[in-house]
Amino acid sequence: MTIIQASICASNKAIVLIGDRLVTVSEIYEAEAKSQKLYDFGLFGIGFAGTLSDIISVKDAILENPPTFSNFIESISKIYNQENETREDSFFKRYSLLDKQEFKEYVQHDEGKIPEDVIEWIYANFHSIRLECIAVAVGFNEKKEPQIVFINQFGDQFNQTESNHCAIGSGETFSDVFFDVNEYDPYCTLDQGLFFAFRAKKSAEAHIGVGQNTDIVIIELNLDPVFILNESAEMRKLEEIYKNERVNIYDLYNDSAQKVKGIIDEIR
Repeated sequence: MTIIQASICASNKAIVLIGDRLVTVSEIYEAEAKSQKLYDFGLFGIGFAGTLSDIISVKDAILENPPTFSNFIESISKIYNQENETREDSFFKRYSLLDKQEFKEYVQHDEGKIPEDVIEWIYANFHSIRLECIAVAVGFNEKKEPQIVFINQFGDQFNQTESNHCAIGSGETFSDVFFDVNEYDPYCTLDQGLFFAFRAKKSAEAHIGVGQNTDIVIIELNLDPVFILNESAEMRKLEEIYKNERVNIYDLYNDSAQKVKGIIDEIR
């Protein structure tokens, strides 16, 4: 599926939003997109997971430069609700020749006018036509406090700020475990927070459903967003730093293993 991940750092003055490029192209096909699934809207950012066409539909409808973070979140929820309502109405008209409300009225008060098997089929299938994309939105509220909000396919909002990090997609568990096991400190510096988030994303790649490409957007208090895209020189440098760290960890492991071998030899 994917990984979209957000984490607070720099003593609550920065948020790192990071993700792969894996998207659902059709019901049974996923692929890495050519561009990122992370977007900025003024001082706020959002990352999507799901079907490419639905991601584009929601992204294109979001207002540019919303005045406050609460306006930003409310506008996104409204887009989800309106799009889902439009799709549901079209579905009911297509398969029952009635709009959604008329269909419900017939079912409740005029039994027998709509065949029972038609009613069962429509109610069994109309849920599947809703938006197939979820999102993580980040920014700072009017009190200059960092915010991380998860938005589901219905447009419902779930504030994840208290956890200091949030991930969605098939790599979610890998990311969450990495943050928790390594005792993430949101008061770390921006450079520490950025590299920690990058390492967590790389850890999530252990899941087959997480893409290998990586994009990052840094949202800092009172500053314009900064992007580090997969094709950039900065991303190549991050990758090199990460690879060198892995080599050092491997060497350290081998050194420790040799010391353990000494203990075993003493026992024998």
